[in-house]
Amino acid sequence: MKNKAEQVHNSQAKGREAELQTIDMRLLDSHFRITVAAQPGAEELQRCFSCGICTGSCPVSEINARFSPSRIMRMIMLGMRQAVLAGDEIWYCVQCFSCSFHCPQEVHFAEVIKGLRRLSVADGHVTSSFAEAVDNAGRLLQKLRVRLLEKLLEAKQSEEMPELDSLLRQIVDADLHIK
Repeated sequence: MKNKAEQVHNSQAKGREAELQTIDMRLLDSHFRITVAAQPGAEELQRCFSCGICTGSCPVSEINARFSPSRIMRMIMLGMRQAVLAGDEIWYCVQCFSCSFHCPQEVHFAEVIKGLRRLSVADGHVTSSFAEAVDNAGRLLQKLRVRLLEKLLEAKQSEEMPELDSLLRQIVDADLHIK
């Protein structure tokens, strides 16, 4: 029987092995970072020195380990065009611009993501209707957040705050649509 320390060590080692990827050099596009930097708003892409502040300040990466702005930046710099544009990660960004505000090199990662999304559509990895649905989902979530906050503000003087689940149901039941 293994002791607890050995079990933890072995599970951590397996986790690290699962994260490691073998990169097939034949699949790399040495011009990918130039292509991305040519996208509107992404011109400063090559200033990135991989400090990781973008990921550290990202609210999405805080709750979803699959989304890492710094990993996406490394993949761009390595020329992993297919993996970046065909992968799901670029669609998780909520365009809050926290990464852009915190970047010491003034790389506008949210704009880089917009460019990657355009390239993903152009390369045929997703349809333009999918990209539009993601944009609409972002607007819907912002609208939902505002309505939820309005309900909380209405109750700010109350001794007991309403349950979020209940408030969300009220908002959704009140017919939440994007115009």
